[in-house]
Amino acid sequence: MKWLGILSLALTSTLCAQVSIPAVVVDSSGQSVHGLQKSDFSVKCGKEASFDSVEEVAPVSLNGFGDPTPIFILYEADSVPAPTQGQVANILLAYLREAAADRLPVTLLVDQGGGVVKLIHDLSVEPVVLAAAIPRITSQGSQTSPGNADPNLEQKVTQEVERLRELTHFVSHHRFGPFELEQLAALQAVGSMLRRSSKRKLLVWITASFSVTMGSDELSHPKSGAFVGNYQGELVASYQRTMDVLNQARVSVYPIQIVPPGSAGTPPDVLGAFEGIARSTGGNVLNSFHNTSDFADSLAHLRTHVNPYYELSFSVPPQKRSWISTTIKVPRPDVKVTAPNGFIAGQ
Repeated sequence: MKWLGILSLALTSTLCAQVSIPAVVVDSSGQSVHGLQKSDFSVKCGKEASFDSVEEVAPVSLNGFGDPTPIFILYEADSVPAPTQGQVANILLAYLREAAADRLPVTLLVDQGGGVVKLIHDLSVEPVVLAAAIPRITSQGSQTSPGNADPNLEQKVTQEVERLRELTHFVSHHRFGPFELEQLAALQAVGSMLRRSSKRKLLVWITASFSVTMGSDELSHPKSGAFVGNYQGELVASYQRTMDVLNQARVSVYPIQIVPPGSAGTPPDVLGAFEGIARSTGGNVLNSFHNTSDFADSLAHLRTHVNPYYELSFSVPPQKRSWISTTIKVPRPDVKVTAPNGFIAGQ
């Protein structure tokens, strides 16, 4: 009869798919609550899904840096007008200069449109290399020496300069369909890049706007109409696929909007869309920034508040696409849970 058990498991795996979502659990003082088990969670979900398991996931921590928490930055240059692109490039270069001085682990990626994400700076680059490369960009080509006659070091500086120069190039892209499809494709690409580590990673997503939210009616877009309607199914599938890729890679997204001086702030529809992306991946919406100090302060605050999160896994039917509502609690005094209020299951 053993083969019947094997057949049953095979049929179950065929009929069900796994979806994982994050839950951040803190106490009244904002500190992480550790060591929770499945029995500690009170989970309500649609009848199509079943709550299977819980795993506590610690953030990535690196030795040999001034701060052990690495931050990955995705700058969506394609969404930003030309003059503002130059301002943001200067802010990012100034922040990288600070990161070199303080030995902060930072990786910078630029979304160049069309699903192309380019690596501009990798956290594995030695601080001395970064410190020597930045003046050659900001001082219009002055050849600052890394203070070492080692030709290999000079070659590394030259390579870093070539990558950093990508920030100074205006990025424009001819779009077909809703821009959000390209934004989601870039987030997917970063999730795929970071999936090797099983730890939680922090992704700061710098963009001018994002307007898609998901819920029981599947998709909401402020410019809904015939144009968006033509891409409704593709947007829904791409949105949930992006969340799945990010959560499988354990990447928490922290959106931050580029706001020109004098701006009225983040529109409600954009803020709601940012919150949806952040909540679905265990992140938070960061304050908009106007200058280098604002940006550096936001990232410094993020580093001091990084916590583990819990990954909750559900079994869902893969055949029919549907919205699965979720309510996730830990029934203990003074415990707060931040988690998605649902997800899209199926194809």
